[in-house]
Amino acid sequence: MLLFIFSFLSNAKLEENNLKFDSKIINLLESDGKANVIVMLNDDSNIKITGSKKERLVKLTQRSEVFLNSQESIFTNFVENEFKLKNQFLVINGFSGEIDYVGFNKMKNNPKLKYIYLNEISYPELYESTQIIKAKDVWDLGVEGNGQTVCVIDTGVDYSHENLGDCSEAEFLSGNCDKVIGGYDYYYNDSNPMDEDGHGTGVAGIVAAEGSISGVAPEAKLVALKVCNEFGSCDTDAQIKAFEWCIFNSSKLNISVITMSLGGQTKYTSYCNSDPRAEVINTAIREGISVIKSSGNNGWTDGVTAPGCVENITVVGATDKNDNIWSGGNRWEFLDLLAPGVMITSANLGGGTLSGTGTSYSAPHVAGTVALLHEIDSASTPFEIEGKLKQTGESIYDSGSGFYFPRINVLNAFGAIDWPTFHHDNRRTGFTLLKGDISDESDVNQVNLVLQ
Repeated sequence: MLLFIFSFLSNAKLEENNLKFDSKIINLLESDGKANVIVMLNDDSNIKITGSKKERLVKLTQRSEVFLNSQESIFTNFVENEFKLKNQFLVINGFSGEIDYVGFNKMKNNPKLKYIYLNEISYPELYESTQIIKAKDVWDLGVEGNGQTVCVIDTGVDYSHENLGDCSEAEFLSGNCDKVIGGYDYYYNDSNPMDEDGHGTGVAGIVAAEGSISGVAPEAKLVALKVCNEFGSCDTDAQIKAFEWCIFNSSKLNISVITMSLGGQTKYTSYCNSDPRAEVINTAIREGISVIKSSGNNGWTDGVTAPGCVENITVVGATDKNDNIWSGGNRWEFLDLLAPGVMITSANLGGGTLSGTGTSYSAPHVAGTVALLHEIDSASTPFEIEGKLKQTGESIYDSGSGFYFPRINVLNAFGAIDWPTFHHDNRRTGFTLLKGDISDESDVNQVNLVLQ
């Protein structure tokens, strides 16, 4: 038996050169006899995702059925204990589970195999800020994120918090929560994404808290996708399932943005487009959903954490109230935006508020801003929205990395929008906007507006 295991492991190390699996899996099989993996299969569906948004979602559903059948054909090769299934994916042809060395040997030789990833663990990346980014000036125009929904992929959300809906578990599960209108717990695979850590509640509060504290888009709705346990351990396969949930429910709930403030501990100095989350992230972006990711809190000036290294994602670093770049945040040339992230007050698990620092607090500022922009500019793509925020942001020099980065300015971004004919019941000022010329230099009460 020992000779067989040694022979298997030696052959497996040779196979590694063919780029079919992560070498860390071999280390776990050597030490533990099993490993948690994500298996990606080749796409043999021949279904192209084209057409209108409705047509694309229909084709995504059709393709997912082909993927599930393809995955089922793989499972028949395993006997008990060789592989224990955890999750099947729908947007990408893959699945996750626990595999032993015999199952791994079978899987790595399957002709349908694309790649076997280790199911890596990510971790949470840890009143004044809305004034800094001039979100309050946009609220005074009656734009507060109405009709928009933001997916929060994190440790869950405390939907019982007084500023996040004040709902009971029964109200949430029955779909009667007005603020957190949906969600799922993909870590424990149940319908209740109640936060047990607090990180996700703080993130959600920055996006859309309403009441005694206000998020950037206080009228926006939230979806809570829990992918972490109470200790802040967040599995990659759970994150993939969460992205899929947002994609398939995007039309029904008008989901315009996903925010995720989670990351691993590995530094990436170049794009990581082979990351197992890359395909589902890019699918979300193609479906018109902006994906916002914190850069991480390692203090690196030459890299970020995954999946912030996926090429099309929007990566956000942190500044303080004086527009100084926070030295604890990660930066590098593909950092896209900056937002406040130092001593930010938000919703606390169980009620009340808590102040904290980190790029986790910066990313939801951008997510809330995207929701505000989508309220009046629903036709713009995620790339166009990101472009407007970059072009209109306050340029800040980072001496650590040697790059300039734009800190978001919501009012300036609104000035860059080619405003459509726009009817909005403005509860704060009592006028209806049609077309406007807005700039950061303007006082909100003096904005040049055409009224009717």
